[in-house]
Amino acid sequence: MKNIETQRLILRKINRNDLDQIYENWASDKITNEYLTFKYHETKEQTKKMIDFWLNRYDKGGYEWCVELKETHQVIGIISGDTSYKYKCVEISYSIGSKYFNKGYTTEAIRGVIDYFFGECDFNVIEAVIPSKNIASVKLAENCNMKKEAVLKNRYKNKVTNEINDLYIYSIFKEDYI
Repeated sequence: MKNIETQRLILRKINRNDLDQIYENWASDKITNEYLTFKYHETKEQTKKMIDFWLNRYDKGGYEWCVELKETHQVIGIISGDTSYKYKCVEISYSIGSKYFNKGYTTEAIRGVIDYFFGECDFNVIEAVIPSKNIASVKLAENCNMKKEAVLKNRYKNKVTNEINDLYIYSIFKEDYI
C-alpha cells in the first residue's frame, strides 16, 4: 500500500496520531455512519480500538487510507480495500465526514484509489457493496464509472431506521477502465 495524492487530497496510512481527527471528523458523526457496518463512536476509546484493528490489517496486506485535506491537513474520512481470493478482486468501502459532503472529495479519492488498484496493483475487479437507500453512495459509484451488477434482496438493516433494505453490488473491471 502506498500514499495516493490527488489534486486536493492525500490518502495515507492511518496512525495513532490521527485519533482525535478521525473521532471528531468521522467516527462520532451520526449522519456519516448511518450506512456503515458499525454504530457511530460515542468515545475516543472506540475509535482507538478501530485504529488498532486497521493497523493490524496492514501486516496482512490490508488497504486502509485516511483521507486528508492537503490544504488543512484535516483527516476527513476513511477508504478501505478488502482483497478477495476470487478473480483478483478488491472490495472498496468509503466514508467522509458529513461536514465534507457535496464537495467532491469522496469521488476524487475513489478515482485515485481506482487508478492505484488498476495501474499499480494486480486487481481485475473493484467492487463496492452499497445499501440501496444510500443514494449518495450509489451516485458516487456511478460517477466513478462503476456499474450495478447485482441486487441482494433484504440483506441490510439500517441502524437508524431499522428498515430492511437491499444491497447493491457496483463494480468496475480493469478491461473497461478508461
